[in-house]
Amino acid sequence: LDILEHYFLAIKKYKTNTSFDTLNFIVSKNNDRHAALKNWKSYGKLDSFINSHTMFSGVNDLVTFSNKALDKYKSKLHNSNSYFSHGDLCFSNMIFSEENNDITFIDPRGGKDDDAFRSPYYDLAKISHSLLGGYDYIINNIAMIQFDDKMQASINFNGLMKPDNKALFSAFSESLGYNINLIRLVEASLFVSMLPLHTDDEKKVFMLALRASEILSHESN
Repeated sequence: LDILEHYFLAIKKYKTNTSFDTLNFIVSKNNDRHAALKNWKSYGKLDSFINSHTMFSGVNDLVTFSNKALDKYKSKLHNSNSYFSHGDLCFSNMIFSEENNDITFIDPRGGKDDDAFRSPYYDLAKISHSLLGGYDYIINNIAMIQFDDKMQASINFNGLMKPDNKALFSAFSESLGYNINLIRLVEASLFVSMLPLHTDDEKKVFMLALRASEILSHESN
């Protein structure tokens, strides 16, 4: 996080004067990906799972809730400006060198000119997606679904999620001037938008949707 702090301070030198509507970008992607997901053969099963085991009535409710939660922060997203953005700043796109104590970023999102600029909230949410969301554990089949006595589902990360991570990342984000709740809501939208990208593995889709529901139910309170 110390190294990443230097990066986020450095990119403030690379600002575009062209206005980028971050909220519309995220919401449109959520809606487009949801429309694609509806063609999945197991969509009905996922819809029933979300209805039966989370606070949401189904996948549509999950997506709509995510979009509305972000809309409450519309002005904060707009006022965060648009800086040079990697576009996919998850842990799997970072190579850390213990010897040099530095990080090399790989596989940036393609584009040119103003396409290379996004709100910092987007890149911060990508980091949170890995650090707090546990995306990598889900994708690599390390996490699992568990149920409480009321059959409400949750993700079990088998003790691999360090309890101090939230406090550390919150302090890191707020020292840069960014709202941790908004970062988590953007993170939840990432889980929502990734659902149709993993339909080759039904369990992963269920877990990604469940993780989105957990974050939204917690951060919206």
